[in-house]
Amino acid sequence: MMKRASSLLLATQTLGAGAACVLPADTADLKSRCVQLDGLERCWMTLRPSSSAALPNKPRLIMDLHGYTSCANEIRAYSGWQKIAEKNGLVIVWPQGTEVIQTHALVCLCVCVCVSCACVCVCVLEFSCLALLFPCPDLHTLPQSLAGQLDAQPSWNAGPLCCGGSSAADIDDVAFLRMVVESTDGVDQSNVYMAGHSNGCAMAQVFTLVFCDF
Repeated sequence: MMKRASSLLLATQTLGAGAACVLPADTADLKSRCVQLDGLERCWMTLRPSSSAALPNKPRLIMDLHGYTSCANEIRAYSGWQKIAEKNGLVIVWPQGTEVIQTHALVCLCVCVCVSCACVCVCVLEFSCLALLFPCPDLHTLPQSLAGQLDAQPSWNAGPLCCGGSSAADIDDVAFLRMVVESTDGVDQSNVYMAGHSNGCAMAQVFTLVFCDF
């Protein structure tokens, strides 16, 4: 007598990581750079317009910081500093705040029917399992760069109240920004100016309070 059995299996697969913020391709005036700092990849863009080479002295440096949930390339597009830099020969840096590099759990619902040693399985991806009236498991993003922080939005650690995963994980953004300034060659290190939007403005104030020697 042949035995007949059925079983319900749940399988998960991890998809590739993806970042919310993307750096643009390098141009003659705009360059991107990434380094490892405290176990995290930290990136920034530097605009060095051709007009800065015509100045009699070293150009001034402007650091323009994006807000919470935003990106370096976004504030570059709307803050207006790029046009000012190109007109007046300034060097601008747009650092990228910490964001949670994510993977997503892909859940499959599999129904298997076995006869003796032969089994046939039908698997349905998570977006279709509702059609079978089976409840889908709760899906969460899996933080890879800020362990334990579920806030995946880009942010700066401007103190315990602001903002996001970088504040919760106490990321040393002050040290990162200082490294960006000190690694920008050919500028007047005694004339460094900070600008920012929202969380980026708060971060700029924290940085200037901690380091007033620029």
